Amino acid sequence: MAYQTGEKQYHVDCDIAAVGYGLVPNNELAGLLGCETRDGYVVVDNDQRSTVANLFAAGEITGIGGVEKSMIEGEIAGVCCTGQSADHCWRHRNRGRQFAKLLEKSFRLSPALKKLATDYTILCHCEDVTLGEVNQFNDWRLAKLQRRIGMGPCQGRICGPTFSFLCGNGTPGAQPLSARPPVFATHLEHLIPSALSGK
Repeated sequence: MAYQTGEKQYHVDCDIAAVGYGLVPNNELAGLLGCETRDGYVVVDNDQRSTVANLFAAGEITGIGGVEKSMIEGEIAGVCCTGQSADHCWRHRNRGRQFAKLLEKSFRLSPALKKLATDYTILCHCEDVTLGEVNQFNDWRLAKLQRRIGMGPCQGRICGPTFSFLCGNGTPGAQPLSARPPVFATHLEHLIPSALSGK
């Protein structure tokens, strides 16, 4: 395998190389509810309101930025949805957003990653779909219909962001994945623990 960092080129003997294509939030539920997304993130206003009436969003689905950003956004959403003022939160949230921007800039995927993949690189492990089978498509839905990418157990959660980066618009997670309810199966006791457990 050959790769380049800055001006230096490296060659490493290996049988398999696993490459990560960044962090992508799980915004399937927000998508099912009709929230607008931009570059893979749920769009919110200053009070954490999404584009759907009376629906607030907070955390990594509004931008990868760590636990502090997620918690202060959750607090803002909580107080704003009850009609209270979140004036005491703005400074902390702005600091969280600055950190998120720095994080995004520092860990932005290098275009050189596109040179690592070959036609034989497996993008979809569930369905054994290679880059060579889908690289003529720049639309996720069309690639899925023609080559079954994203049709396996993970439903595109792993290969979708990789496809977006290598074949789509270059932003992992920016192309919407098809999500259908239930988003994730769960036990009823996780939804209403007090009613079932007697707590």
